[in-house]
Amino acid sequence: MDHPLVEYIGEISDHEKSDFLSGAIGLLVPIDWPEPFAWVMIEAMACGTPVIAYNRGSVPEIIDEGLTGFIVEDETSAVSAVNRLSGLSRHAIRKQFETRFTHTAWRSIISPSIAADGGPRSHASSW
Repeated sequence: MDHPLVEYIGEISDHEKSDFLSGAIGLLVPIDWPEPFAWVMIEAMACGTPVIAYNRGSVPEIIDEGLTGFIVEDETSAVSAVNRLSGLSRHAIRKQFETRFTHTAWRSIISPSIAADGGPRSHASSW
């Protein structure tokens, strides 16, 4: 890509992600297929970084429109959304990540369903 405002970084290691994503104005996820679960969006939100992503696959289930980022339909709406990123609170994005995607958040969702089902069962006891 030959543009003075765009720098191709390539793949980065896990230990580099936090600093890299924390320093980003936003994360653009222009996937054009029904991605079942894009971890990179959650990793960005963990750093307080807003996400702009195409309305495909799991995107509507991960992004809270206007809170953690913007769900767009095409390149034109993605470019338009970039101008709205500064209106999002990085603190609120991180807080929403903690509410929805941490292991504590998942435990609060899963534990009641396990308790309602009689708790975990050992499959070995049915042998």
